[in-house]
Amino acid sequence: MRKELGLTQEKPAYEAGLASKGHLSGIGKGLVLPTLPTLALIAERMSVDLVDLLTFPEGSERHALVDLTRSMKAETVRRILREARG
Repeated sequence: MRKELGLTQEKPAYEAGLASKGHLSGIGKGLVLPTLPTLALIAERMSVDLVDLLTFPEGSERHALVDLTRSMKAETVRRILREARG
């Protein structure tokens, strides 16, 4: 996601107060288990929702649905939710 947003590792790592870009790399590779507050800071600095960092396995229908909603306007998401709830 960081690459899709055109961000280097340095910027979100520095802005989230991480020790190094290596720490962020370790999180991205699953080598480091971040705390929820750390993930929240990273999400904030990347201007994404926290749920966007907690992705589902690629290729799943749920992953595809989450990806589609990322580019939708908030009102469109609300309308779809109203319709789904009946």
